[in-house]
Amino acid sequence: MKILLSACINGTYFKGKYEHGYKFINKLAMLNGYKDNLNPLNLHDKFIIDNWHPNNIKAFVFKLNDSYDKRNNLLKNHSLKLETIAEIFELLNFPETISFTESSKFADDLYKYINKRFGNDTAILYHSKAKVPNDR
Repeated sequence: MKILLSACINGTYFKGKYEHGYKFINKLAMLNGYKDNLNPLNLHDKFIIDNWHPNNIKAFVFKLNDSYDKRNNLLKNHSLKLETIAEIFELLNFPETISFTESSKFADDLYKYINKRFGNDTAILYHSKAKVPNDR
């Protein structure tokens, strides 16, 4: 599904040739019965227009992609993960650990949380976007 979304938004290479996103959207519309001469007064045609008009597909694709992005952001950065990580550190008696995160934002949040919970200098922050504190 994500591949189709990406193809509809950005276009993609298909059989060695780049195709624009609108071509995927139009093909999807046609495969589901959409054509320019549908009668909106006919219930069946109206259903196809409402659900498979290329503009409606495009709007849906962008909404669905936005939902995927929000879901991924939630999974990568959810604050409940901070507590769980801290509990694991305590359970393992604070071994020296390197934590890899999928976002620099979560790395920043984890650094602040660990140092607030267990005392400054418990955690050291390092990633490509890290702002080094003045006192170091």
